[in-house]
Amino acid sequence: MEIAGLPQLREAFAADLSAAYRGHVRAEHVVVTAGCNQAFCLAVSALAGPGDEVVLTLPYYFNHDMWLRMAGIEPVYLEPGPDLVPTPEAAEALITPRTRAIVVVTPGNPSGAIVAPERIAALAEVAARHDVALVLDETYRSFRDTEDPPHALFSDPEWARTVVSLHSFSKDSPSPATGWAPWSAHRSWAGRSRSCSTAWRSAPRGSARRPRGPGSRRPRSGGATAPGRSPTGGTGSAR
Repeated sequence: MEIAGLPQLREAFAADLSAAYRGHVRAEHVVVTAGCNQAFCLAVSALAGPGDEVVLTLPYYFNHDMWLRMAGIEPVYLEPGPDLVPTPEAAEALITPRTRAIVVVTPGNPSGAIVAPERIAALAEVAARHDVALVLDETYRSFRDTEDPPHALFSDPEWARTVVSLHSFSKDSPSPATGWAPWSAHRSWAGRSRSCSTAWRSAPRGSARRPRGPGSRRPRSGGATAPGRSPTGGTGSAR
């Protein structure tokens, strides 16, 4: 059994990303999961463990915050600017020796804010400088009003040392809820990857309607924030 996904499927995903982003993504970078929520779960489980920190941009997608807390990972909230887009300076100020990743959702869920390619590049530079991962949840990339690449990170031959990009077929096209994550066996992740193998499953059968946009589907669970959380924490649509 191919734990990371069928080879032909991974090759097709890699070719699609390479074309859409004008970059260099290989099948070995791709892991197929049962939805993008599982892709996030798998990536974070490989990157961090109990007691570690992950910087989470506000307003956060509710499942991201929930999974981090369930795994014993401390979410550290990154306040965005007035345009709801995080700045590299603010992200860097939150990094500590326990930080393992910076998470950015673009287009945002639930905000809908789109992070410009230049800002994404600056955030990636911060992550690389501190040897942490930049996790880009790009579930809603098809809802942008341009055909230009969302960013140019995949054109860097060394992108896999820093970048994890999450995607969802249920938002890109009318298809089963399948997630996929371009990433690589970064030196800080490889030791944990085997323990995460039970989180990988084949995509379920069935169909899914394409939502109208970020936040258009009702979440599977309540979106209320727990006591003590930032009031700008978010809910968002399930995927």
